[in-house]
Amino acid sequence: MPYITKNDRNNIDLSLTSWVVEVVNDPNVNITLKDLFENFFACDESPKPGELNYVITTLVHSYIRRNSLRYSTLNAVIGVLECAKLELYRMVAAPYENGKQMENGPISELD
Repeated sequence: MPYITKNDRNNIDLSLTSWVVEVVNDPNVNITLKDLFENFFACDESPKPGELNYVITTLVHSYIRRNSLRYSTLNAVIGVLECAKLELYRMVAAPYENGKQMENGPISELD
């Protein structure tokens, strides 16, 4: 994310790291990855799309480093990202669009 400054990257990294350390060090907390990100992004200001992209890219880069930079790893990551995109569209975007079409009517008889 070349448009996210090093300072902003550090702030995101530090925020996520400090939050994880706080949660992990509490023996009474049973947290899932879903809970982790929902709470991380529950700050006063909604994260910008670039910040979300940075978090996802950091996760992907970590996976690539762990599994070696080679075609099969890159192919696997791209496949996972594509499937995640398709699943998001199928499960979230399409039902939302269908509801809006019911609310506002179709554009034409082709819909």
